[in-house]
Amino acid sequence: MAIHPLGLLDWEKSEAERKTIRAGLAELERLGPSEWCGYSYAWLGNLAARARDGDLAARSLRIFSECFCLPNSFHVNGDQSGTGKSNFTYRPFTLEGNFACASGLQEMLLQSQGGMIRLFPAIPAAWEDVSFEGLRAEGAFLVSAQRFRGKISEVEFYSEKGGVLRLLNPFPDGNFRIAGASIPRAARKRAVLEIPTRSLRTVRLWPRLGRTGAAK
Repeated sequence: MAIHPLGLLDWEKSEAERKTIRAGLAELERLGPSEWCGYSYAWLGNLAARARDGDLAARSLRIFSECFCLPNSFHVNGDQSGTGKSNFTYRPFTLEGNFACASGLQEMLLQSQGGMIRLFPAIPAAWEDVSFEGLRAEGAFLVSAQRFRGKISEVEFYSEKGGVLRLLNPFPDGNFRIAGASIPRAARKRAVLEIPTRSLRTVRLWPRLGRTGAAK
């Protein structure tokens, strides 16, 4: 719980906290999943996303959906696949596992705990082309983003109440365009961009040499 959902341990804060998070995940692996229910795999997906391990996050969520859900998508706690993902093979329907799986997928695509937005923080390397629309971030922002050939090609923020948007810089070379707000040129290479936004307005950023699918 300290890793997710409480966020008391933060991957970005220090190497000491990263070490603790890694140790926690290693202990889960050592103990093994024999007494797990399906939502344990969904929760592991969230934990792995907070640890920036996209491969483990994707694998955990895939096991949840393929082994612990019926064809109608209902989560039924026990392993229905016969592949030994858990000693539990019963099938009582519970709903929180489905919600946890959806949460894990969002954690892979977008994180904003601690007041800073991070785009695609935990996706597998194989996901070169991926996008999402309208995911909610802290600060009352709705975020949409595209990743094309392994690079972020466009990001859009709709601000519901205005205020400063803090964004882990997806274009660290500073070579990007912005519409709907302004950033001083001298600040465009900073690790964290601070973008003033207005209520009910949209801000867009994209690489200077291209936009959306045409990014170079």
